[in-house]
Amino acid sequence: IDYVTKDILPVVYVLDGNGEAALSDEMTASIERQNVTLNTLNLLTETEIPEDAAAVICVSPKNDLSDAQYDTLLSYLENGGRMLLFTDYQNGRLTRLNDLMENYGVAADNSLILEGDSNYFYPGYNYYLLPDRQEHEITSSLVSGGLYVMLPFSHVIRTLDSYRSS
Repeated sequence: IDYVTKDILPVVYVLDGNGEAALSDEMTASIERQNVTLNTLNLLTETEIPEDAAAVICVSPKNDLSDAQYDTLLSYLENGGRMLLFTDYQNGRLTRLNDLMENYGVAADNSLILEGDSNYFYPGYNYYLLPDRQEHEITSSLVSGGLYVMLPFSHVIRTLDSYRSS
């Protein structure tokens, strides 16, 4: 309905420049089916997030934020911006990104999740998690097809008691 009733559709910027992974073709297609425009944004060369940004997506960066990138993202978020962040186990390397996360009440611990129940990990690899799938319209094809979601090298993300209110 938004597609035919609104003049301007949402634009989401996918961050680039810090070794981020690419969105999968399936995720890109899914987002675009929702009539959302995806653009790439490199905060190494751009000093601010465009005003038309409905959100930014950061997919598993390999390199930490510079002070300027941190300030740009913090300013954007403090002014009502939205961010979808995917992270990988990082062994404590992304201190500025962790600082940004802690502003909003979450922290990445420097630890992997190891599963003790062999029903929930790939045989021989207790850090390749196989979580329980619940029946839902989104997961119905996984459950009916007998497919699993594998989460290798998952790390702990904990909630903090104190954080900013914006």
